[in-house]
Amino acid sequence: MFPDHNIDNNIELGLENIKEALALLFNPQNNFFSIHIAGTNGKGSVCRFLELIYLKFTDLKIAKYTSPHLVSPCERFHINGEMISETRFQNLWTKLFESTDSILIKENIADKLTGFEKMTVLAFEYFKEENVDLAILEVGLGGRLDATNIISPSKTLATAITSIGMDHMHLLGETLAEIRKEKEGIKKPSVPHFELTEEERRHDLFPNDPFGDNLNLAIKIYEGINDEFIIANKFRYEFCADFKKTYSGRFEFMQDKNILLDAAHNVPASEKLNKFIKILDSHNSFNKKIFLIAYLQDKDYQNCLKEIFSETYDAERDIVIFSKVKNNRSLDAETLKEFMEKNYKHKNNIFAFDNSETAFNKAKELKCEKDLLIITGSIYLLGEIKFKI
Repeated sequence: MFPDHNIDNNIELGLENIKEALALLFNPQNNFFSIHIAGTNGKGSVCRFLELIYLKFTDLKIAKYTSPHLVSPCERFHINGEMISETRFQNLWTKLFESTDSILIKENIADKLTGFEKMTVLAFEYFKEENVDLAILEVGLGGRLDATNIISPSKTLATAITSIGMDHMHLLGETLAEIRKEKEGIKKPSVPHFELTEEERRHDLFPNDPFGDNLNLAIKIYEGINDEFIIANKFRYEFCADFKKTYSGRFEFMQDKNILLDAAHNVPASEKLNKFIKILDSHNSFNKKIFLIAYLQDKDYQNCLKEIFSETYDAERDIVIFSKVKNNRSLDAETLKEFMEKNYKHKNNIFAFDNSETAFNKAKELKCEKDLLIITGSIYLLGEIKFKI
């Protein structure tokens, strides 16, 4: 069976089961070197920038493993910038987790693995079979007990943390210090570790680019483990341009349709989205904004909405449409609508729908040519809508 978006729902942090599964497969993760990236936001984009940098300046065979996905789980697995084919993915999935010949089935470990653990096992096995030189790995959640943290220090070239923010508090801790401790669990003895200092963030080469810090961190990692190599500024602009052509779901602005897609699902990401909306609006002077939003139940939706709407929401003019998504952790759209009605004026501009298709159709009905449609709050919402645009 081809896994769907709910593959990440059953979250069980811990390394026991994946350690056992990988041992039965002769530890495929030890067949290549890795760079390991953790953080609250920006992990996927740092991984993508690193991939672009390595493909530009080396002849190495580069793999990348990220999560979650928008539409297909194949999006998580790349080698030299190319996504795994659906056929190859399905064959590997069957071989590892469904075939009676699988050692994981015979040893009764396959059913103990969570969906994310299965994806991680598949990634390591795929990269081993393809004889990659280097895998760039995005932590799924946290760090210390994340399935990707099974990699050996001797095969790890670098670790990095992109940012620390309040998210997944029920699993990682109620304070920034507790969350940082979990994410720092990817650090390994004698392995170089990288983070941006506040000074490096302030001197961002791209002050109005939401990906500037992530590019700077990727460059810092590459230069830090490749002695005396300095990436010229001209390449920085090239990487930004290439990145925006291929990276979906984060500040993705479809200029011809005036549609913005961004999977901001926590407060720090919502704050950045707010800034980006203001930049877009200042350059385009939209007539009105239509917000199409969904959240999962474990998200701090109240503060996310406050951040997104801060100085960008005109209660008399703008429209807000809430939706549920096809995920058993989806927050009810009526709950979101009730919150808006208590905190903002003009209740007739706020709608709630039980599914994204109806919600998106309503947005299209209300949208005029010079309006900006903003789709946000959950990567699951983006995945359901993206190819209907």
